[in-house]
Amino acid sequence: MAVVPIVSGDIDSLVMCKILNNERQEQHPIFIDFGQISGDEEWEACRSVFERCELSPPERIDLSGYCRSIESDVQGECKASYINAFLPGRNLMALMAAASYAYQRGIKIVALALLSDESRRFPDQTEEFLVNANFAINSAFGDFITILTPLINFTKEDVLNTARWYGLPIEETFCCHPGRNGICRSCTARKAVVPSGEGGREGMIEIADPEIRPSEPKTSALERLEEMARGEVFKPQALLPRRRAFLIFRAGDLDRVREFCSFAKGVDPRLDFIDFALKVHFKNENAVYVRRCITKRIEASSIVFVLVGKTFQDCEWVEWEVQESLRMKKNLVALRLSDEPSLKAPKVLRDLKVDLHPWGEGLIQNLTRDKASDR
Repeated sequence: MAVVPIVSGDIDSLVMCKILNNERQEQHPIFIDFGQISGDEEWEACRSVFERCELSPPERIDLSGYCRSIESDVQGECKASYINAFLPGRNLMALMAAASYAYQRGIKIVALALLSDESRRFPDQTEEFLVNANFAINSAFGDFITILTPLINFTKEDVLNTARWYGLPIEETFCCHPGRNGICRSCTARKAVVPSGEGGREGMIEIADPEIRPSEPKTSALERLEEMARGEVFKPQALLPRRRAFLIFRAGDLDRVREFCSFAKGVDPRLDFIDFALKVHFKNENAVYVRRCITKRIEASSIVFVLVGKTFQDCEWVEWEVQESLRMKKNLVALRLSDEPSLKAPKVLRDLKVDLHPWGEGLIQNLTRDKASDR
């Protein structure tokens, strides 16, 4: 299969592309220049290390105006240890650029070198971000483009150990936001695992104590890591469309709604949740436009959940959304967000004889398997 990997001068994307190469995947890597102050050095490191490793040459995408427009320490100097070197929207922009590049070439997969939960530091590195970004990209292109994350089970130390195992030139890699000897959160993650003299090109940071070297992992452990990465590349759900679920609830129950969404995604990771936080009166002049937008969201869903909590009340929006879902012959399921006996179904559900169910793993599995058709 053809893949568009998003690459940089760092170790992570190098290891990701090496794994994809080992699995005989056709690669079209792109390096995105956001205008980071060390962009030229990072590009040179990326280009040369890919050439040395006989990987497909990356293409440089120029988005350098982004850093000049968005205030961030990625463009300026690091001012203190553990600085939050966060460029707002960076990964979303990268994924959009990669998806556009892929779409032009008829490619359905983009790859990003995100690591495991314990290695994530920014909000655009989470599973929630990936799911929402994937949904937005698919909506924007009217197509199914998959975001692949082969290193999602790797820690930074796992990446480094795998790089050593493959014999990759770690000393030639480079990733530094300010382009000088400073410390930011990205560098801190690397500092914890990269021994002195193996930190990458000059200009990175002063790396860890040379007396402290990480223990060498056993070959079997590295083979397991490689197998996990291979599983991410080839897992069946990676190429399947998402299951889209529209949510009807009241804002006062938002905490319980989030708990439900987290639980449901644990049961079926392919679920994408869509909701409209309505602050517009049903008869407001803007309500016609809002209803049109909601109709499109319901239309794009395969199942509609009515989530009834403590603050759930009868209102015109709830009644209209329920009626609209049934008009489109969507699978409508009403769930209780609380076990309180006093909790009652809203009038529209009682009139339509829609049962109110407690939510649990078995119910979610049955609903998503038997009722939610892929869209």
